[in-house]
Amino acid sequence: QLLELRGLRLELLLRGLLSTGLLRTTLAERYGLGIEQVRRLQGAQFALRLSSQPKGPYRAGLQLLVRLPGDRELWDRWLQDLSRTLESQGLTRSQPAPELSLWSREDGETVGGWRWLGATQLLLFVGPSPTEVPRLEAPIGADWQLLIQPAQLEAQQLLPPGLPLVVRRSAQLVLQGRGSGQSALAGRLELR
Repeated sequence: QLLELRGLRLELLLRGLLSTGLLRTTLAERYGLGIEQVRRLQGAQFALRLSSQPKGPYRAGLQLLVRLPGDRELWDRWLQDLSRTLESQGLTRSQPAPELSLWSREDGETVGGWRWLGATQLLLFVGPSPTEVPRLEAPIGADWQLLIQPAQLEAQQLLPPGLPLVVRRSAQLVLQGRGSGQSALAGRLELR
């Protein structure tokens, strides 16, 4: 894994993503992710992973595993709405397994999809279907944990510019913290 972020509350990611009205509106109107779904997702345990892709057109694949709160029917309806939107954008859906949906371009290249893992866990992914699924494990002694492989990210030109040399050359960077509010970066930093 190039990067993995695990946390007790998805609010950690959603707050940043939904801070602009344009993105909030687009997610609601175009992809059907409305106020009720966002409210429920905020308290959901999650694991986000960026994995290297040695073959194919992508340098990395992104996976988000979420333990969805509430009735599965709510999420199935959202996935049906999302399916209609993706179809209207020219993507084609295939279901190689009952709980797996893959979305492909006209050239047959898979661009993403989702897979139900039991009744309450949904894996969403961008890029090829992952062969290995992240696990929902609560960070020990923290509300969230970020694990980064800076040297590998740098080698694939996926690391943001301007980071200190000690960070760019580190084999592993671990950040742990508590809370998801303004004090979200209170915690521990470990470079290896």
